[in-house]
Amino acid sequence: MPGIASHMVVAKLVGEKLKLNSDDFIRGNIMPDILLENCFLSHHKIKGKLYLVPDIKYWKDNLDFNDNKELAYFTHLLLDFYFLEDYVPEKVKNKNAFCDKSIYRDYDILNKKLLKRFDLDKKSIKRILTKTTENIDKKKLLYNLSCLDKNQDGKLKNLDEEDFSLFLINISQKISEEIIEYASKPSKLSIHFRQ
Repeated sequence: MPGIASHMVVAKLVGEKLKLNSDDFIRGNIMPDILLENCFLSHHKIKGKLYLVPDIKYWKDNLDFNDNKELAYFTHLLLDFYFLEDYVPEKVKNKNAFCDKSIYRDYDILNKKLLKRFDLDKKSIKRILTKTTENIDKKKLLYNLSCLDKNQDGKLKNLDEEDFSLFLINISQKISEEIIEYASKPSKLSIHFRQ
């Protein structure tokens, strides 16, 4: 799964597209990674091409799309899904990048760059995320917040900054379109997004 800065970039871009820039939407975009439940339950994973990935059909059928936090939760899961199913197999040469943890070093290098590139305010993000109290693992939350402070320098081993930034932009558009599609199904959603 991509790092916290990536999730905050997508939260911003999807939130702007769907007019959902509330604190709840921002908080919801990190919830799957900080819940008390184990990772499998918080993401409800199934076997993907290379890794376990969120079961998007399960979540489409079980989330309340009238709730900004649940829309954000779904946004997070969609980013994880497309990153693991599409980006990693095509763009990451080292398929062991998660096992050898080298991809996490890349996240540490990219976090500061992504925040700057997409004009995200780290203090504002931290303020919003620390207001999260329901069913969270405080250690996981503090770990994710600490990742925003890392000023790791060095050469990226698994990700290319330009290519990955473009992926985040493109996938935000795709996620927005998918949410709009789900919103058009009367059984799931009664709100209407302004485009």
